[in-house]
Amino acid sequence: SQCSKTCGTGISTRVTNDNPECRLVKETRICEVRPCGQPVYSSLKKGKKCSKTKKSPEPVRFTYAGCSSVKKYRPKYCGSCVDGRCCTPQLTRTVKMRFR
Repeated sequence: SQCSKTCGTGISTRVTNDNPECRLVKETRICEVRPCGQPVYSSLKKGKKCSKTKKSPEPVRFTYAGCSSVKKYRPKYCGSCVDGRCCTPQLTRTVKMRFR
C-alpha cells in the first residue's frame, strides 16, 4: 500500500506468498515520503510548480514507536508542489534496519 502519511514516518503493508512455504504473509514496513515541515519552493525553476526529489543533506536516525535506528541513513525524499499535488515515489528501495 502507499505510505500511510504524506509527511513524517508512516507505514506501508502488503500481502505476499514470496517465501519457501508459499504461504500468504502480511508484511509491514515503515516509510517516509518526506519530512514534515514547511516546503521549500525557493529552488524552483521558472515555470515549474514542483521541486524535485532531494537527498537528505545530512544522515538521519529514524524513529518509530519510541525506538531509534541503530545506524544513520541519507534517504531520498519526494519534492513538494505549490499547486497541492502529492508526490509519490516512482522508485523505492527497502532497507532492513535495526532499531533500539
